[in-house]
Amino acid sequence: MERLVLRDRNHPSVVLWSIGNEELIQDTPVGERIARCMKRAVKRLDPTRAVTAAMNNGGVDAGFARVVDVHGWNYFKIGDLDAWREAHPRRPVVGSEEASAFGTRGAYADVPARGHVAAYDVGRFHGYCAGAEEWVRAYARRPFLAGGFIWTGFDYRGESGPFHWP
Repeated sequence: MERLVLRDRNHPSVVLWSIGNEELIQDTPVGERIARCMKRAVKRLDPTRAVTAAMNNGGVDAGFARVVDVHGWNYFKIGDLDAWREAHPRRPVVGSEEASAFGTRGAYADVPARGHVAAYDVGRFHGYCAGAEEWVRAYARRPFLAGGFIWTGFDYRGESGPFHWP
């Protein structure tokens, strides 16, 4: 964590520091203690930026959610974002992960033998995800969302479905 913050704290593209993504302990007392420790380390090295965590299932109101400056919500379709907002009207929130669409950079046709999926955002995503047109409209209807980050897991081994890497 220290190396990351020291390396990147002068980059203007860094707007938030994330201390986790969909951690199994995100809503536990242990998760809360770890998040507090990580946040202290970040703030010691860069007190100018807020800390977030990308939480799935809405992140509830425990663990990481009790510590971060900006609530990170993964996938607006999971959980009840509007009810959460009603309960937390002043809490900053960002879409920390959206889309997760299948597609291969530069591919314009499916080629399963090569692991290529056409790079068109046309409904090839997990059921909990939305394509760009859908999630951008959903965010536009919710001005309390500070924006959204796209999950961009291309060209790597993890979660490379629907085909296998490479």
